[in-house]
Amino acid sequence: MGIVKNKASEKKNKAPEELVIKLLSEKDVDIFWTLRLKALKDEPHSFGADYDESTALDPKEVAGRLVCNDDNFVLGAFCPDLIGYIGFVRQKTKKMRHQGTLWGLYLLPEYRGRSIARQLMVASIMYAQELPDLEYLKLTVTIPNKPATKLYKSLGFEKYGVEPAALKVDGKYVDEALMQLKLHQD
Repeated sequence: MGIVKNKASEKKNKAPEELVIKLLSEKDVDIFWTLRLKALKDEPHSFGADYDESTALDPKEVAGRLVCNDDNFVLGAFCPDLIGYIGFVRQKTKKMRHQGTLWGLYLLPEYRGRSIARQLMVASIMYAQELPDLEYLKLTVTIPNKPATKLYKSLGFEKYGVEPAALKVDGKYVDEALMQLKLHQD
């Protein structure tokens, strides 16, 4: 996948900045993991992963998530530093390899509302469409996260179910919507 370059929209009193979306690799582990831990700490209701458990992970395991192949990739948005990311993992079993899951979409709050999350999503969909025999992209989104749900629907994702009490954060349950996108129309 080539590098995607765009101009991010202007925000109040801020000049446009150059946005680059590219595949992350093992060499990006430090900047990726710093941003991932920030996301988990600042927005625990948005992710299935737990901040405290994640801080205990081995750096080699984290770097392994950044290996790009037909089963795994992580895209990063740079402006010029890493400001957001989205991951993909493919199902491993023979009967389920036609499905992949997008995970962990995150964008620093000061960059939201500028179509950068949309660009990350579009880039991940485009990349996934090129993977052999991949037919469906799936994702989950917490029901209270209306902006993310709106974004996913606008890109063609359809809700096919709800997992009640999918997360339990600070003693409170959070439901998740299950969504999927068919990559190739017949």
